[in-house]
Amino acid sequence: MILFVFNDKLFAGIYNAVEGASIWVSGDGVKFNQVVSKGLGDKDNIGIGTPIIFRDKLLVPVQNGYVSSIKDGAEIWSSEDGLTFKRIITRGLGEPSNILLRFLPISFKDYIYVGTYNPVKGGEIWRSRDGVEWEKMIEGGVGDTGNTILDPQVVFKDKIYVLTYNLNGLSVFRSEDGENWEKVVENGFNYGSYRNVYGLLTVIDENLYLTTFSTPGVGAFQIWKTSDGEN
Repeated sequence: MILFVFNDKLFAGIYNAVEGASIWVSGDGVKFNQVVSKGLGDKDNIGIGTPIIFRDKLLVPVQNGYVSSIKDGAEIWSSEDGLTFKRIITRGLGEPSNILLRFLPISFKDYIYVGTYNPVKGGEIWRSRDGVEWEKMIEGGVGDTGNTILDPQVVFKDKIYVLTYNLNGLSVFRSEDGENWEKVVENGFNYGSYRNVYGLLTVIDENLYLTTFSTPGVGAFQIWKTSDGEN
């Protein structure tokens, strides 16, 4: 389940691999009413991702299928009131093996960004000025199909930072324009396979922190810090 707020109301997105995802809304945080059921008519729409608010509209990323059962590809739903939703993106932005999408939480230089989870061809990065028309900025996991997730997480010192999921160790890429990308972390800081495979970027007091996660039973989490994004 994922919780988010829109128009002063609390929403809950519910994962359901059998009947399809649902969205519920509450005005008081206690009583909830269902506004979307059964994956908006497609039971393969099984999960709700973290949405963003863009130009007063709620944009919701939706998981379609999963690794062992790829279907039609991820979707994005849009709503102006949180009660009525419509599809604005389908079929994984043209690639059905893009089964899940992750938004950059804020817009960056007049664009919104989304990264994909693609277990077949490697993750991608897309951007849009209006949420309807999208252009692909990165494909193929940035040259490594093992980078199955490309996750645009933060903007730090006027650059966008993208984290990857990779069983041989995560990477971090950054860009000041969304077109040219620089790798600043690779191979999970060289701790070996199944260690530092994914993580979370956070900006605190002019510093960028990276909390890393390893495969359960292999390694513990780590916390790294940088003041300039590369050292």
